[in-house]
Amino acid sequence: RGKEYILETLYNSFSGYLRKINPGAAPPSIKAKQTIIRALFSLGNLCKYYDFDEDRKKCTSDYEELRHVVYGSHIEGIYETFTCYLNNPDEAVRLVALRSLGCLFSPYPAIILRLTNSMQAWLSKSSNTNVKNEVLTSISNALLEDEERRSRFSKMKEKANENLEDEQDTGVSINLVQKYLTQILNLMLDKEVSVRINALKIVTNVLKNSAVHPILCVEHLIALSTDHVANLAEAAQESLGIIFENHPTMILNRVANGVKRSFFFQRDVFEASYPIRQEKGKRISVFNKLYNLFKANKTNRHNFFHSLVSIFDED
Repeated sequence: RGKEYILETLYNSFSGYLRKINPGAAPPSIKAKQTIIRALFSLGNLCKYYDFDEDRKKCTSDYEELRHVVYGSHIEGIYETFTCYLNNPDEAVRLVALRSLGCLFSPYPAIILRLTNSMQAWLSKSSNTNVKNEVLTSISNALLEDEERRSRFSKMKEKANENLEDEQDTGVSINLVQKYLTQILNLMLDKEVSVRINALKIVTNVLKNSAVHPILCVEHLIALSTDHVANLAEAAQESLGIIFENHPTMILNRVANGVKRSFFFQRDVFEASYPIRQEKGKRISVFNKLYNLFKANKTNRHNFFHSLVSIFDED
């Protein structure tokens, strides 16, 4: 009971302070700015790790209506506060508000579905790098939390030996990724390494959980496998290898488009396309490991080269 009182006091203190200030005005001083940032950050983490949602109202679990889910007064109140601070003139304040809003994505993932227009802007190529990273990280964390929630529910269901009703929010983050998959795949080929890393984490997660059809990701993974950043190239190639084990023809059907996408990726990010790279003192093709997937089988090998030759065919 003492713990609940302390947490409630902290919540009221931070939220009360943030509501007294005009969220659309720049902080009047460095000290005020630091105080606002601390309050946003603390309140976001407080709501992430403590359940203030005891008065949550019931709502349909239908996906189309999930964005209308009503949470408890604490969460609804702080959601409104965070979204107001997203319009603050100070970039640092906006980023912390976005990060704090992201803290709500994991325990209250249906909130993400209310931000459709904002998500489109945040995940666009023209968006600020820090904004893209914050949103991608929040989505990635929500996916992990969603996965853990499903695992806990499955164990509870098995232990109870009965049919339990699925949790309302389970799978919302996966639905979100499916909705914005095109933007996330494009960010996997972003100019900034940090953005590419965070986008690849999401794609790897949903592929592992069979949440999206692999064929939608093959072209971008082929392009990323030619990244100059070795860890990224290896991770992309590893995902391609996993897809190949189950669907070899799926990759063959996308080889030509993947090679073309790789050309534009290297040109846009590295200012030139490099078909050859140095590895252990040897000059090898950037598609060497991709070819290794097919070379053991004569038919696959033939189809691989046929796909490459088709690039030169006239439309």
